[in-house]
Amino acid sequence: MTISSIVINLKKENFKDEVIKKVKTFKECEIVTSQDNKIVVIVSTKNTDEQISIFKQIQNINGVDDVAMIYSYDELDKDIKNLKNAPSVSKILDDDVDTKDVVYKGSIHYKVK
Repeated sequence: MTISSIVINLKKENFKDEVIKKVKTFKECEIVTSQDNKIVVIVSTKNTDEQISIFKQIQNINGVDDVAMIYSYDELDKDIKNLKNAPSVSKILDDDVDTKDVVYKGSIHYKVK
């Protein structure tokens, strides 16, 4: 899975309603907010190719001046799988672990003066 955030810059603010309506037709897109001539969108796709395709389609909507990708995260599924298979760290974070059973082996003495 790929998650990204984009900012759509409009040519003029009067294009906002039309652009928002068209962006909402993409099932991969969620409009977060809009102000003046900018629209913030979260894009969730299966892979980078789909992400780029959505990005280009949004760029071609009438009234869009530019689209800027602010953040992109790939391979979320792989990271989730790795976290689930991680050693004791993930088990400590489980809600069913009693805090009495957590053993801290670090030291903060070097920071205390």
